[in-house]
Amino acid sequence: MRKRRAMPLLRKSEATKGHPPARERLLAAALREFGDKGFAGARVDKITREANTNKQLVYHYFGNKEALFKAVLELAYREYSANALRLSIENLDAKTALRRFIDQMFRPSSATVYFNQILQDENRFGARHVKLLPSVKQTYVEVIKVVQAILSKGVKEGVFRGGIDPREFYVSLVGTFNLRTMNARTLGAAIGVPLETDAGMARSRAAAFDLILHGISSRTGHSRPKRARRRSIANARASRAST
Repeated sequence: MRKRRAMPLLRKSEATKGHPPARERLLAAALREFGDKGFAGARVDKITREANTNKQLVYHYFGNKEALFKAVLELAYREYSANALRLSIENLDAKTALRRFIDQMFRPSSATVYFNQILQDENRFGARHVKLLPSVKQTYVEVIKVVQAILSKGVKEGVFRGGIDPREFYVSLVGTFNLRTMNARTLGAAIGVPLETDAGMARSRAAAFDLILHGISSRTGHSRPKRARRRSIANARASRAST
């Protein structure tokens, strides 16, 4: 009896590429499915259907569902921070650099929503998968370096105060800006801030940025007028004493 030929894992056009489109499609579909349903609720069948592939390719590239989830986490962290890590601050003043970093790192988009939903699921697992991914830690090492460089630039320019922990500052940025994207609908419904519209989101982010700037601003700018007034009073007294 003639043996049936096994189905090839890749089409010829895909097999010649270093990163086959099929793998990328699987990761993109998995990001949406894990983001929508969480690890437990996600279905590999649906992922392969959306990616226009088959389960055989999932096992070929990733091994199993959990390994696919870890690959999605790595990709999500990398993509989430990619634009911010490409940011060049050399020719920017510190405030502009911080604004650009925030715009790149915490941009309101569906990808950001999926990423944060996956992180919420991972938090329920006690960061079990993230702990096994050195690439995620390395990504954040690079992100914190950028944050530190911006803060140091601001201290040098006299616009930011010194002594700010870049890691704690980054955590504050995450809470301030990602919350608006993740909870846009509930916040809009509950308190009437129109975060679901581009204009409403832009206004809210601008207000948040002003608050952040106020919190890290150098106090020198406020103390100079006081010193100037004190000098003026002292000079006036000296002038009156000499007459």
